[in-house]
This record gives sequence, structure tokens and C-alpha cells, in this order.
Amino acid sequence: MIIAVKAPSLPDIAKRIGPLLGPKTAVVTAMNGVPWWFFLNTKRPLARHHLKAVDPDGTISQAIPTRRVLGCVLHIAASVDEPGIIRRQLLVGEPDNRPTPRLARLADWLRRADFDSRESPNIQHDIWFKLWGNLSMNPISLLTSATSDRIIDDPLVRRLCVSMMEEAARIGAALGMQASTPASTSIEKMIGMIRALGSFKMSMLQDMERDNPVELDALLTVTHDIGLPVGVPTPFIDGVLGLARLRATSASSHK
Repeated sequence: MIIAVKAPSLPDIAKRIGPLLGPKTAVVTAMNGVPWWFFLNTKRPLARHHLKAVDPDGTISQAIPTRRVLGCVLHIAASVDEPGIIRRQLLVGEPDNRPTPRLARLADWLRRADFDSRESPNIQHDIWFKLWGNLSMNPISLLTSATSDRIIDDPLVRRLCVSMMEEAARIGAALGMQASTPASTSIEKMIGMIRALGSFKMSMLQDMERDNPVELDALLTVTHDIGLPVGVPTPFIDGVLGLARLRATSASSHK
């Protein structure tokens, strides 16, 4: 089973999912942000740590046990083979990063469906890397109504995005997810992947314009919450989180 919804919809889905789960059903979480199971089957720092920002009362973890979960990260622009030809990539992995038969079957099934699918040896690392772009440019798009290219091309706003990504990179390092390349290189890679998509409205802005809940908790609140116990300050993330939270609630109150 593949769950590919926005994070605010997941608690309600979790309450209804029980009858669909057979004895061997795996649940693939193809979603943005930090999932509820991120620390529940790992030996990293904060092992077994409950993420209240994404699963406040434990509804999701009770309905979907970690043993059923397979993680998935979708990169819309994994590479640009030539102008106008953008390669999309799906990374799939076990929460404990073991190579398993069910993981191999999933990756093979996705490839046969014509996806560029790869088995990840470290799915938490891949989730955290994608988070960098989402936690920075997404809320800034919400706050400014600017498209992705305008965010990247404004030097002051770009610097703010980079600062937020740097904070997330330091949290990742504290969790043992040190990148194989310098953070600055990885940040430029993330910005390049977003630029490859051209001029578009980020998902938070689209959700607000459609009066849908925005994914603040799964992207920013959870990052702030993880930074606290590992001792990494997040002043840039916190500032943007506060502003975006006010923007989202103000929009909601004017419906």
C-alpha cells in the first residue's frame, strides 16, 4: 500500500486504514517532511524518540506499526538530462536501512512501472536531504506568494534559505547523518534541483490558495523540535516558522 498524501491528512487516514492491512501488507510512505517513524527503528541518537509534531497522540504509530513501513522519497528533479528532460527519482528504504526481500520487490515493481527507483542504504538521510529544500523555500513561498525562481534569484532571500538549510544540516550531523560532501555543496545541489523545475508555486502556497491545511508541522515544527534535544539552535528556521504559522492561521480565519 502506498500513502501519498499531505501530512495533515495522515491522522484521519490512519484511523481508517486497519481493514486494508493484511498479515504481510507493507505501507509505503511517499510523503514530504519527517515521518512519525523516523526514530522508531534506528540506532541513531534519539532512537525511539516520539515526534509529537507529526503524531501528537500516537494515533498514526498505533495504526501503522513501524514493522509495516517502507520509506520513500520522491525527487521531482533528480537530474536534468537535457533541456526540458527532467529525470524523476524514487528512493525506497527500510526504516532500519536493512536490505530486505520486500524492499527489493518494491524497487523492482516501481522500475517495471517505468519509475527511476533505487533502494536507499540510508532512507533517513535521503528524507533529511529533501527536507532542506522544503523547510526553506516552501514557507517563504507561502509568506511572499513568490514563485521558486524569484526566491532563488533574490540574493537576500536565497541567503535566508541557505541559512535554514545550514541549520538543518547541523541537526543532521548531530544525528549521525553527516553528508559525504560538504553541506555547501549539498545545498547548491538542492537549489539546482529546485531551479531545474522552472518557475512554479511551491506546495505550501498552492495549499493556502486552495484553503487546504499546510504542512508546517511535518517540515518546520518537527525540525525545531529535533534541534532542541541535540543542542542545535535554529533561529532562522524558528523565525520563518513563526511567520508562516501566523500567515497560515490568518488565512484560515478569513475563510
